[in-house]
Amino acid sequence: MFKFFKRLVRKEANKNLDANNYKTKIKNFSLEHDQIVGVNIDDVIIKIPYIDIVRISIMVYEEDLLPQPIWTVQTIKDIIDIPNELNNTDKLFFEVLNKKIEGYNSVQTQAEILKAMNGTHNSLFHIWQRHDADKIFKSIKY
Repeated sequence: MFKFFKRLVRKEANKNLDANNYKTKIKNFSLEHDQIVGVNIDDVIIKIPYIDIVRISIMVYEEDLLPQPIWTVQTIKDIIDIPNELNNTDKLFFEVLNKKIEGYNSVQTQAEILKAMNGTHNSLFHIWQRHDADKIFKSIKY
């Protein structure tokens, strides 16, 4: 009961913050043979070749009464956030990437997805990363 009221109060307190208004959030996307093509809130097209994907994560936000999972696809140059409710999200993360990304179709990845989808608090789950991801991230200069 207290958790419900806490969320309700937090939602009211953060009313002026628009969680849907950030550049990496995709409002729609399409699946092509060799890439994901997303359109962000500013109608900017972002292309993510499957071969360039370094990490896939699921962020769970408890902004509303129900947790909202958002899939994050990361390359060296780009990050896109795909809300779970968009069309083709299931197809992308449960069919297409199983075929396009080496090591994605594994028991470990599926277990992390299940754990993330059962998340009830603000959480971040790295569900898959390329074998050389740590080396790639260390080489990035900010």
